[in-house]
Amino acid sequence: MVEPWLDRVGDLGQVGVVGAAGAGARLPAPRLHSDDGGGFAGVAISTDDPLVAAHADAVAEAARAAGAALAALGHRGPFGVDALVHRVGGAPRLRPLVEINARMTFGLVGHAWAERLGPGTLAIGRGAPPVDAVALLLPGDGAPTAAWFTRAA
Repeated sequence: MVEPWLDRVGDLGQVGVVGAAGAGARLPAPRLHSDDGGGFAGVAISTDDPLVAAHADAVAEAARAAGAALAALGHRGPFGVDALVHRVGGAPRLRPLVEINARMTFGLVGHAWAERLGPGTLAIGRGAPPVDAVALLLPGDGAPTAAWFTRAA
């Protein structure tokens, strides 16, 4: 659901895996990037993002609760939750649970690439990836979508 009436500061998420024993390990929260229309554009895996640091505990608690609920419903496997920070009267306010994705998410894929290459951003867009990026999916055969990982500077 898009919430265009909110004065959005930024988006973040939390990813994890539900195993046979229930909700399991969660990875550090990634920063989510959106395009101008509010569509998903990428996920940044970093250890020093101030927005993530300020809200990581609350988002982790929302992910814990979502993972437990998914486990109770019989879900096994990866999941992610999306959160957003918006302004109310000039002050930032967190919505710790905007969406639950009971599937493999770009956040998990981004963590896998960051584990291999270091902090960076997993992005999706149209056309060729930037020259300095590790190309993961190239456009072709009439499909303009590409995906790439760019190491943090």
